[in-house]
Amino acid sequence: MDGRDQGTSLHREAPGGLRIDQLLHWLCLTKSRSLATRACREGRVRLNGQGVRASHEARVGDRIRLQDPTHERPLELELLEVPAGQLSRAQAHACFRVIGTGGARDAP
Repeated sequence: MDGRDQGTSLHREAPGGLRIDQLLHWLCLTKSRSLATRACREGRVRLNGQGVRASHEARVGDRIRLQDPTHERPLELELLEVPAGQLSRAQAHACFRVIGTGGARDAP
């Protein structure tokens, strides 16, 4: 053993947030950080109802809306945990809750 911590923490120890472009990539919502940055620049990412720059920090409890150009309706989610690093798709889904896909048809 090389002395490094072998734990697999899903959340950050620090109470702060994480850049929204990094977060979108680590949660497997975009294929790369640069694509997440582009989505922010093009106004396809909203945080708590506001357009954001890629450097804006997202925190637990924030609501994120992502308009993917390949889908008709945007994805809306609530951030439950801030990951400490790149996650597998299965681990990533534990960090957020899907609120809806942005259409009126999603209402109960």
